[in-house]
Amino acid sequence: MALSVKGIARKYLTRFAPFSIRDLLSIANSGPSVSIRTRLESIARGLIVFDFEEHCNDNKFGGTARYLQIWTHIIVRIRLLWDQNIPVATQNNLMNTWGNAIQTAWSNKWGGGHTGESTCKLTFEVQWTDNHPHHRLDVFICPPPPHPFICRANSGRLFENSSGNTAAHEFGHLLGKKDEYTPLDPDECPNRNPVNTGTIMDDPSSRCFPERLMIQFANSIGSQIVPIPEYSHNPTQCT
Repeated sequence: MALSVKGIARKYLTRFAPFSIRDLLSIANSGPSVSIRTRLESIARGLIVFDFEEHCNDNKFGGTARYLQIWTHIIVRIRLLWDQNIPVATQNNLMNTWGNAIQTAWSNKWGGGHTGESTCKLTFEVQWTDNHPHHRLDVFICPPPPHPFICRANSGRLFENSSGNTAAHEFGHLLGKKDEYTPLDPDECPNRNPVNTGTIMDDPSSRCFPERLMIQFANSIGSQIVPIPEYSHNPTQCT
């Protein structure tokens, strides 16, 4: 987890560079056993909660985004409620598959920084836990055909055959992102906009993340969104 001392001091302590060693020690003054890093993490820790909606004729889609942000590190705590017929070994494999896919897809695409401050990469962490979760996901066994729509995952449910890509897409909803694909049912949401964007919220297999999908996390800390040079983002691939 990357931290910007100048950024945290500017945002949360109304302090500005340059800093002396004495300044840093005063920021971390929580007792001799508490490190500067621990103190900075505590200062920068914040729970982000907001509602979002997508209005589609008589239908309304949306939910509540809820996650913990520690500077540019975003943690989502998720409680999984498993179908009793899914073996424990399968549960463990799915948690590894989904967690790795989510974290790999969303992390290290953009960063947060401000003039004169270090750029910190935006990173994302999933914690599967029953302890004070931000969200709950039911995990079902998908019945055999012909029931394709019964097995459609969403922000509140996954299936034992849901791929890592599907989990990464649904994770976007937990962060407050709306769908960007053309609805399978033309009457479901005919006025959805934007659509066919090429992003992960359009195509779950996409690893294209335009600035607009990430800027909220920089805004939350009063920072600016910064491109990461090694991220091969091609703006022609998505919008």
